[in-house]
Amino acid sequence: MTELTLLTEYGYLIVLVWVFVDQAGLPIPAIPVLFAAGVLAGSGSLNIVLVCAIAIFAAMASDLSWYVICRRKGLPVLQFLCNLSLAPDFCVRQAGATFPRYGGITLFASNFIPGLQTVVPTLAGVVGVPFATFAALRLAGTLLWVLTFVLPGFFLADQVVAWMDQSAEIATTFGITIAVALVAFATYNFFRRQWFLRAVRVGGVHPRTLRDELESDAKPHVVDLRSRCELEAFPQVIPGAAVIPFEEIDDHIETLRQKRDLILDCT
Repeated sequence: MTELTLLTEYGYLIVLVWVFVDQAGLPIPAIPVLFAAGVLAGSGSLNIVLVCAIAIFAAMASDLSWYVICRRKGLPVLQFLCNLSLAPDFCVRQAGATFPRYGGITLFASNFIPGLQTVVPTLAGVVGVPFATFAALRLAGTLLWVLTFVLPGFFLADQVVAWMDQSAEIATTFGITIAVALVAFATYNFFRRQWFLRAVRVGGVHPRTLRDELESDAKPHVVDLRSRCELEAFPQVIPGAAVIPFEEIDDHIETLRQKRDLILDCT
């Protein structure tokens, strides 16, 4: 049974589950499924209105769930979600830097930005964006996102089906190549992150050690690099630490280079 045959038989259920899981945080992109569902709708196997409605429902169900959870649990949920991504450190940093700067635009467009479609609803919950504002912006952005990838498949259905009939072997080879490349990329990122974490552990400072150093005469210079969103969610700062959000670090590089004992407090 080919992928399109499977999607034809269980199309609506696959769209529902796939989009929900994608928006929930697992790194399995829903865009190919939306496009394929559009192709099947264009060929008459599925109803395009129902495909779009189900996809929007699934995405909004995930977004609203994370929003409500984060209103109660806060930033740890964001960190957990980012750990599911291929680049968790970038995920936290990117989300923390983007959301305060662009606000409503981020809520509207985050589905189009890899790594942000899940963390933005959690950030909205953490910082307390009003529910009505959140729901309206996410609904509008989700509608645009779904239509952007379903409609091309719908209007190009005849060409896509004809190409697949003529080039089934090429399509299979291409799919295998993409799958191998994705696995290789994920493996590379995993081992690179493990190497980085080992290096950080070697160069890290235990909290008790830091406390003792802060109580001594030769106090180290501590810099809190957390994003503004993280600071808003958890305003506690190490006594005496300079607060410099990571996105503003370039403005302070020369000053920090002059410090002999420098300790960085990060995400």
